[in-house]
Amino acid sequence: MIYRTCGLKIRSALELPGLARVQDDAEVVKVGRNANPKAFRKRTPVLRNLHGVEAIDLSWSRVGRFRVTERSITIFRKPNAEDNLVRTYAVGPALAVLLHLRRFLVLHSSTVEIGGRAVAFAGDSGSGKSTLAFALGQRGYRILSDDVLVLKKTRDRWEALSGPCAPKLWPDMARFLGASSSQFERIHSRTMKRIAKPSPEVANCARPLDCIYMLSVGNSLRIDKLPLRAQFWSLVRNAYCRILANSKDAMFYLVQCGQLVRDVPVRRLYRSRSPEGINDLVELIEQDQRRLRFISAPKAKQKQGSRFALRNRKGVPERVSARTRKPIRWRERGDF
Repeated sequence: MIYRTCGLKIRSALELPGLARVQDDAEVVKVGRNANPKAFRKRTPVLRNLHGVEAIDLSWSRVGRFRVTERSITIFRKPNAEDNLVRTYAVGPALAVLLHLRRFLVLHSSTVEIGGRAVAFAGDSGSGKSTLAFALGQRGYRILSDDVLVLKKTRDRWEALSGPCAPKLWPDMARFLGASSSQFERIHSRTMKRIAKPSPEVANCARPLDCIYMLSVGNSLRIDKLPLRAQFWSLVRNAYCRILANSKDAMFYLVQCGQLVRDVPVRRLYRSRSPEGINDLVELIEQDQRRLRFISAPKAKQKQGSRFALRNRKGVPERVSARTRKPIRWRERGDF
């Protein structure tokens, strides 16, 4: 069976119902034999060099061992491992490591499409990324990915690639948001957490990244601007595979985070732990997005043939900074 996600085509012997099927040649996801029980006691991750190919071994005691290279994911599952649990790790951490080896920038974030552009919500585990993404999905917005944000740098912008888009919620939060039992299924028998049934139509789309919100817990709902240094280190802390970066590619990821901060605004979003505030939080995000879109809207051209094509009547340029969303104001040399 062949699937498509995160811009990749995947041939998998393990059924992946959350991904869209395609008919074409693909990357290979292999399912190997049961691994030696001693392998499950090794620390994760383990970096290896197999015949000149960089490989990373990931192991979990309840699931098995995943050997990830740039072109394959080989799964050595335990005999008693549940299929749903193996799928969760295969399309989550293992797929993120494969994208890391392909030199993509992978963030620990959920992504929602608002007005044709991608808006990301990053944070630590349990910060409410999936809950917020599902709440926005209930408002009619499309969920692009959950827990894993894959970014691709094009010539003039960053694009968020769609990936596994099934949010994981606790049952009480799902009921509070008005979700029916048919929308969710249990992840596996050892947890009460539920996973939403994904929509496969988003398997092959990319949207320009508009803003990144860093989720934090606070006493009030608000959105704060961050200094450049805080924006940069927030991205570094939320890089999905930061512990895997060796000395060779660590500088590459630092440069990528620096370019992302320069091109895309990063803001701090404070939320309360109470579920009653989730609707107010969604409205706050909608208001902030409308304000950002209004500021970044292109200005009408006033006069052609001058040094600056976009300028007001006083001769001040009206171009807008891609990072701060504020007008760039400087004058010609003779205006000082």
